[in-house]
Amino acid sequence: MTDQSALPMPVPPTTKGWCPTAYTPMPTGDGLLGRVKPPLGEVSAAAARSIAAAATRYGSGRLELTNRGGIQIRGIAPEGTAGFAAAIVDAGLASADAGGERRRNVLLTPFAQAREIAVAAAIERWLEETGELAALPPKFGFAVDSARSPSPPLGADIRCVAQDDGWRIELDGGSAATLTTTPAAALARLTAAVLALAQRAAAPPQRMRNLVARVGAQAILAQAGLAATPEPAQPRPAACPLVGWSGEATESFGLGAPFGSIDASTLLAAAALAERHGAGVLRTTPWRALQIPKVAAGEAPRLAAAAAQAGFIVAPDDPRLSIVACPGRPACASAYAPTRTDAEDLARLRPAWLAAGVHVSGCSKGCAHPAAAATTLSAGPQGYDLIRHGRAADTPILRGLSLAEAIHYLTDNLPAHS
Repeated sequence: MTDQSALPMPVPPTTKGWCPTAYTPMPTGDGLLGRVKPPLGEVSAAAARSIAAAATRYGSGRLELTNRGGIQIRGIAPEGTAGFAAAIVDAGLASADAGGERRRNVLLTPFAQAREIAVAAAIERWLEETGELAALPPKFGFAVDSARSPSPPLGADIRCVAQDDGWRIELDGGSAATLTTTPAAALARLTAAVLALAQRAAAPPQRMRNLVARVGAQAILAQAGLAATPEPAQPRPAACPLVGWSGEATESFGLGAPFGSIDASTLLAAAALAERHGAGVLRTTPWRALQIPKVAAGEAPRLAAAAAQAGFIVAPDDPRLSIVACPGRPACASAYAPTRTDAEDLARLRPAWLAAGVHVSGCSKGCAHPAAAATTLSAGPQGYDLIRHGRAADTPILRGLSLAEAIHYLTDNLPAHS
């Protein structure tokens, strides 16, 4: 285990305001961090092998599955950035244009059918080919979802949701508009409205929820020629497991990555499993898991055994699925604690309150889980700050705790599932 006291002092946490891509890796504690955004969230077995090879040749061989459906490669050396980008483009996993790749932030439900796939493909082309969209904030993202998807709703600045009778466009933090046609034209008008309204501000908002808070959802929709529709969206079906076999309705098998972290050999194992037991492809998800589509019921037990042996989570009740943990110290230069080691210790204890969800963050930025969690442990110079029903930067109820002290307090003061 790394001697934490021998490591350099963490860099004070500052939000960079942009995300890495295959062309622009981000500096962190263990080298440069590059991100692969598979088109339409799909990675063939051959492409997965290309990612693993690039991670080994140009990086440390460590990879992460992100909450935006991407795959990050850690430890890229500065002299390897051009070679890494070329390898990812050659594998068909990135745009040939660096600007288009930066803009291409589209999340597609892993249970997408033909019409959702067609709309997501059109949005990706539009983002890649429209240079004027360079004015979009770096983290601004889109999602294509379906009311029939048995997974949780996707998070994004703008969501296009397929309904039985058409589409809905939903704004993060605001209202929705119902459409009777595919959303391409409406989405273009809405994005133009977002840019126009944001650029009128002295400090342009970087996310949709910030713009909604400033001008209101009604003003944004009106600028785009859309009318808010108050009726509720079509209810979603019962949720399916995000790891393991999802059942006859979807015939998909989820491979959970412990805290989102895998290595090149694990990705190679996933590619082999997809070929042997499924359709030969992997789908990325925002739940730090890979989906193998078209897995027949008879294949599920053999696949589960092989995937568990390879290091994947395949049991829906695995306690690690209740914990979000960033890379932590020493991988992240801003982290004050070895968060994933601490998360493993917490998972082994399996306290009752864990089921409600825990975020273990190396600093107050909360990169791994920007939203509120039932319990957040946010590391600082003196230890963990304990936050209830909030984000890593929110006001804690206790400060400067060791992991053991935090566990002791929560176990004594929280009921199960709180």
